[in-house]
Amino acid sequence: ACACWRPQQKKFSMSRGTPPAALVSNRNTVLQRVLALKDSARVRVLLAAVASAVTWFAWAFFANRHDLHHAWLSGLSQGAVSFITTSIGSSLLEVLYRRMGNAVVGRVFAVVLVSGCSLAFMLVVHTLAHTPNPVLPIAPVFTVVVLYCSSYIVALHRLQRAADRRLQA
Repeated sequence: ACACWRPQQKKFSMSRGTPPAALVSNRNTVLQRVLALKDSARVRVLLAAVASAVTWFAWAFFANRHDLHHAWLSGLSQGAVSFITTSIGSSLLEVLYRRMGNAVVGRVFAVVLVSGCSLAFMLVVHTLAHTPNPVLPIAPVFTVVVLYCSSYIVALHRLQRAADRRLQA
């Protein structure tokens, strides 16, 4: 048999005490790399878009669960639209924050602009679809959009302040 298939001896046991410093260092390095992902705008936007797609896919599927064909169609459509709109909106929030995020007015402007664009998009879609009362489907979604944009900007501001403190230390 090949030597690479021989069982390895245990170098330490968790029950016998603490692991070697090198292993702890490797764990810390991996943890630091994972935590550093939050500093990447691309990763933040991708994670937000995926979370949005999964959430709104599940909601649309659930809402149309009486007919599996329509449930899948609705879920996939809403998931795709949510992924695209969240990607665009989050990317726009990232750009606007980088350009104007130091001032409160800039942060508020970013939320109002992105939320307003989302509202305009929803109004156009519902107008083209001849929705009889567009306020009913738009109001709850627009509320979520405003809350999302606001929390995204607050999170970016907190990340920026933490990075500034690290640089000063």
